[in-house]
Amino acid sequence: MLRLFVSIFVQVLQSKLGGYRERGCTVVLNTNPLAVCIVTPVMRRAHSLPQSSGVVLVDSTACCDADNHSITFMMTTCAAGAVPLAIFITPGQTAQDYILAFSLLTGALQHEAFAGQGHPDIFITDDSEAERSALLRIWPDSTAKLCLFQVPQAVWRWLWNAQHNVDKSDRQQLMSDFQSIMRASTPQSAAEMYDTHMKSDLWEEYPDWQAHVDKYWDRRQLWAMAWRDHTQRGHHTNNFCEASVRLYKDVILSRCKT
Repeated sequence: MLRLFVSIFVQVLQSKLGGYRERGCTVVLNTNPLAVCIVTPVMRRAHSLPQSSGVVLVDSTACCDADNHSITFMMTTCAAGAVPLAIFITPGQTAQDYILAFSLLTGALQHEAFAGQGHPDIFITDDSEAERSALLRIWPDSTAKLCLFQVPQAVWRWLWNAQHNVDKSDRQQLMSDFQSIMRASTPQSAAEMYDTHMKSDLWEEYPDWQAHVDKYWDRRQLWAMAWRDHTQRGHHTNNFCEASVRLYKDVILSRCKT
């Protein structure tokens, strides 16, 4: 069934490529395995913005159809808000899916990409190792950071998971402790807070929580504010991308919030 759907999808898309080109759209299609890169005239113009060589936001959403294809949005920022740079369609969210899709963008724009720099300084993503590794594979001169909204959101969900047996009365304090580490102003103060909380009586009641935070601490350069500077300009994926992705889900997929 999946192969039949992909075959039909490819046939329909190929039949429309001529019309897209007449309108100035660049649609690069790889059929086996499936990967699609879409660059509209607005997106091509957005690559000329100086901001596109600085901070680029990447966000993916899955469950877009019956076969669980993934849509990935790549955006930059400007005074008007988020501006799309490219949209990718992949059959899944594996590193190989992303690598193939992102490579199509480099071939489509070549020297035009990211204000002529060929790569942005920083990618900001959610906590997807596959997505982050693929970005750095295609653009090794860039760096990748995690979204300052997605990380605490994931931690909060972990605390509220009943399987982890964290008392409701303790969840808010544990979350506050984690945020104090995340928002520490210097690496030294972040390390001191981490050591202090790890040795506190409350944290020692929950060894699974300590192990969970310890895994985050091993990657602290990706999400802690002490390891960020002015080049991020205060951006994270939620303050621009979430609204754009919500419009796609509500308007295109008609998956409106109840």
